[in-house]
Amino acid sequence: MFNFWWQKSDQPDPVEPPQANLSQEQIQPFIQQLYEDEGLTSALTDEGAKILLDWGQAQLERLTIDPPPTDLETTTHHLRRVLLSINRLVEKRADLTDSELVERLLRLVEQSMQLAAPDAVSNDEPTS
Repeated sequence: MFNFWWQKSDQPDPVEPPQANLSQEQIQPFIQQLYEDEGLTSALTDEGAKILLDWGQAQLERLTIDPPPTDLETTTHHLRRVLLSINRLVEKRADLTDSELVERLLRLVEQSMQLAAPDAVSNDEPTS
């Protein structure tokens, strides 16, 4: 049966269960994996690697305050892709024209948006 917008439905609106915030214990192994993966920072100086990894850790720690947009595995996968793309961009920056650099930065922005809304962008390949 069709209902107009002013008519009440017989069925209650479906309610999605709220996603729970994650605990520090849940995210700690993923933080450790970031620091152990040298491939994420191979093109960076020690100072640059520290900045990048600290930012990655902060993104994961934010999940203890705000509920993750997806499961922890998917969120971590998106984060690792962003970190890897930054590393690759730094590695190739000397060979890029200004236009190429801007294009890659825009792709990187799209990738990082997946951390907040993974379905917003469908690009599954890291920036090379």
